[in-house]
Order: sequence, then C-alpha cells, then structure tokens
Amino acid sequence: MKFTRRTLTLISALILVQIFVFSIALAHGSDHGVDPAYFEAKLKPHEETSFSLHVSPDAIADVLVDLNARNISSIYLEIPHDMEEYIFWEPHFYENVVPDSDVFFDVFVFTPFDQEAPATIEIPITVWGENEVLGHTDVVLYIEPWDDTGHDDHHGLYANPGEVAVTTAVATVGSIGAGLATGGANSFLNVGRVDEGLKKGKKIKRSRLGQARTLLSSVLLIGAAYALVTAGTFSLGYLLELPWSLPVIGSTLPVSYVSGVSVGLFLQALPAIFVSTGIVFIWRYILETITAKVLGIKIALVGNKIGTASLIGTTILAHPYGFPMTTVFEGHVTVKDRGILSFMRNFGLLALVAPLLYVQQEWLLGNSSFLVATTGILIVLMTFFYTAIPYKGEGIDLFKWNKGLDLLLIAGGLALYFGYKTSMISTDVLMWASIGAAAVALIFLLNLFRGRKQLIEDRRIEDYRGNSMSESTESL
Repeated sequence: MKFTRRTLTLISALILVQIFVFSIALAHGSDHGVDPAYFEAKLKPHEETSFSLHVSPDAIADVLVDLNARNISSIYLEIPHDMEEYIFWEPHFYENVVPDSDVFFDVFVFTPFDQEAPATIEIPITVWGENEVLGHTDVVLYIEPWDDTGHDDHHGLYANPGEVAVTTAVATVGSIGAGLATGGANSFLNVGRVDEGLKKGKKIKRSRLGQARTLLSSVLLIGAAYALVTAGTFSLGYLLELPWSLPVIGSTLPVSYVSGVSVGLFLQALPAIFVSTGIVFIWRYILETITAKVLGIKIALVGNKIGTASLIGTTILAHPYGFPMTTVFEGHVTVKDRGILSFMRNFGLLALVAPLLYVQQEWLLGNSSFLVATTGILIVLMTFFYTAIPYKGEGIDLFKWNKGLDLLLIAGGLALYFGYKTSMISTDVLMWASIGAAAVALIFLLNLFRGRKQLIEDRRIEDYRGNSMSESTESL
C-alpha cells in the first residue's frame, strides 16, 4: 500500500490529536482528579516506600454535580485483587465528603521478600466516589536484585527468614549454656525456691520502688534495642551453608549485624518505641498480678542476667531476642502455681496483638501508628516465643507443669514470631490468633477463679507434707 503525502499528513494529525487528548487526560488526572497521577519507585525485594495521594476538591465537586447530592457517601481506593500484596493505604475510606474537602490517602508500597528480580510491576489505583471515578494513579515499581556480594545495607524491623533463624538459634543455645553454667545441671532441670534466691519462710525483700525500677529498666533496655535496630544499618556477614534446602529459607542462612546507626533516626524513633514497649510490659505485669492474686501467692520482679545478655548480644546481630526480667515467689508455691502463672503472663500477651493491629490499620496515633504497632507486636511475639523455651528462668515453670502445652506454645511462638518477622503470615492470621488467645486466657482465668480455693488448699497440704518430711529427716 502506497502512502501519499495527504495520507501521511492525515495520519500525523491523528497521532498529534491523540497525544494532545492523552496529555489533557493526564493533566486532568493530576490537576483536577488525583495527584500524583503517576508514581514510580526503585525497590529491592522486601523493601517499602510510601506516597501521599490527594483527591482534589474540583473532582469532588464534579461528582457532586453528577450525583446531584450534597455529599459523597464514601471515597475509597481500588486495586486489582492480585496486586493486594503490594499496596496498603490509610485511611481505608472517607465518609460523607462535602464540597471543598481535601482528601488524602497515605499509600504504602511493599515488595515481598520472595519477589523475583529484576522485574517491573505496574499497579493501577482507581479512586472512587460512590459509583463515580474520581481519578487514577498508576504505580510502577522497578524491582532491582541485591548485588552478588550480599552486603547491601538495609534498614527496618523485618528480615529474611535465615537471618532470624541463625540469630535465634545462637541466642537460645547461648542462653541454655549460660543457664547450665550459672545454675548447674541439677538446678537447670529442677528450679526451686533456692534457685530463685528465696528460701522457705523468707519474705520478699523487693520493695515496690525496686520492682518499678526493674520494670522501667527492662522497658528502657528492650526499647533501646528495637530503636537501635530501627535506626541501624544492617550488613550480612558469615553465611551458613546447609546440606539441604529448607522451604522459603533455602540452603543459605545469613548472619546479619548492625554495621552503623543513624543517631538522628535513633532519637526520632525512641519515644514511639518506648510507648509500645511500655504497653507490652505493663500489660504483662497486669496479667501476672491478677493471676497471682487469684492464686493467692506473692511475687516480685527481678532482673534476669541471662535474658539481658541474650538481648544485648542478639541486638548486635540485628534481631533482639531476650527478656531482661523474671519473677520470684514468696514462701511455698507448687509446680502447678508456677506453671499457671507462666502460662497466663505469656500466653495472655497475644491478646495485645489485636488492638495493636487496629492502631496500625486505623492510624490512631498518626504518623507514629506504624512504628508503635509493629514494634509492639514484635516484642509481644518475641517475648511469647522466648519465654516458652524451657531453660532456667521463665520457660522451665511451664514445661515442668505441662510438657505438652509448653511444646505446643513453643511451636506456636516459633510460627508467629518467624512468620511476622519475615512477613510470611498475614495480619488476618495474627488477628484471629490474638482474638483466640484472648478468649482462651479469659476462660482459663475465670475457671482459675472458681477453683482457687482448691489450689490454695493443695498448696497448704503440699507445704505441710514438705515440713513433716524435713522434720523427720532432721530427727533421723
């Protein structure tokens, strides 16, 4: 087919008209619909960024004219279903929007840890006002692979599965070794009153002020650890090669470490993280105090050197893991008393995850919501998992009372902590786990209250028998 000059001129004119119409559409999308109409970012797997999406008053006014209404019942965003793992926005929607309103959405963009790279991901966002389209924003992500050295710096509270696996294994084995070394094999397997530093009949000498200092110092220590990780630059050090390949983790387990810290980011993150840490510790203390009152026993908070050493060491390895506080008892307590108290103060922690997720989803604390919620959830799950492991200190009480229950909690803690730390489980799973834990803890506490008289009587009888046996032994 031959193109005459007139035909070429006509084709060129049509192309120019299309370009002009397209540019008008882009301008309308940016100036009179939503801004930005186009957003692009370069990310690596398991990274995130964000931007603010603005819906203009002019677009809202146009929709109100089309609807012949005084307000728009709701304005919300829509993305393709298969793109939901990349995009999250706050608030979820606006209600009863009137003319001259400024509507902003904070849009968070994520890349999964198992994201293939290099890749280009295009995500269309449609802004709806009831059944009318207010505008569009096209998000384009250029996914870049990590370089071959494996020493790219990365920030944040999350990690690859292998990094957490190595750190947790090192900390757990180290804590068990420290427990054996400091307490001896016998006391490691049989923690009693003497091991806690309280001989029979002695009163707890820990004042309320002393316990408050222990609680505050523990809050400050864990808060500082997570603030350091938040503001730190991570580097990958030694790589452990496994002879087999684990699902998701693979055959390589990297050891990360904090190679640098931004002082400005550290000071900026510290207040919000102290808030989340304080919430977790206070909630745990409330659970412990209520349970102890129901059981009719007296307790006190003391420092835990092994947990503190574990926390400091693993913070250097970029994944804080340890608990710098434990509990001592006054007078005689049974194995069942210790196990029940350990179960309630640790399993009941999971009930705190649901409100923290709600704070994050509803943006209740403004710009601090994400940091407060995610740090609080991590501390809850880390504490729950760490204190379920049966070595001297926290976990042995539960293990000696009910081995099956303790093993179940260890498995659950492992799944929840690793799953959340590496973004392998959804927030829906966490929400239902938290609601379920709250229901179980509440029912357990109510049943405990009904049977408290029998528990107190069992403790009295066991104490009496212990005294009788001691007197018989002394007479012999």
